[in-house]
Amino acid sequence: MTMGYDELGQIRKFGVSGSVSVDAREFATASDTVRGLVVTIVEGQYRDERAFIDMDEIADLVAGIDVLLGIKQNPTGFKNFERRYQTRGELRVTAYSSDVGIRFAIRAGRVLTASVLTLTDGDLQKFRSMIVAGQEKLSTHVKAP
Repeated sequence: MTMGYDELGQIRKFGVSGSVSVDAREFATASDTVRGLVVTIVEGQYRDERAFIDMDEIADLVAGIDVLLGIKQNPTGFKNFERRYQTRGELRVTAYSSDVGIRFAIRAGRVLTASVLTLTDGDLQKFRSMIVAGQEKLSTHVKAP
């Protein structure tokens, strides 16, 4: 098996031990090639988890992030809310109410999970940009002979 990858970027939360990074990856064997994105969440010194997003799921992820970024106020009649988008590979992006307005969280993992909380609009926009850059990289990449 051969694996190729490009690191697309990272969001570090200063004052909080946590980061989100995105890689575009290709796994190839003699008979098959799989392309997608790997999102790595580092929650602290001893906790990190990954989620794999297949090529066919990236456009829906971008659309889901756009819906979350479009939330400017609580869409419910309750004091607090959460709205989530989740991929098959166990990446969850959440918009939620906080004391300082709408904030976002990104979580990865199936059984054990890692999360980065209190992301701002700007942080989520940067995450979206990394996802789009990965989508472009994967769609234009041609496997070498």
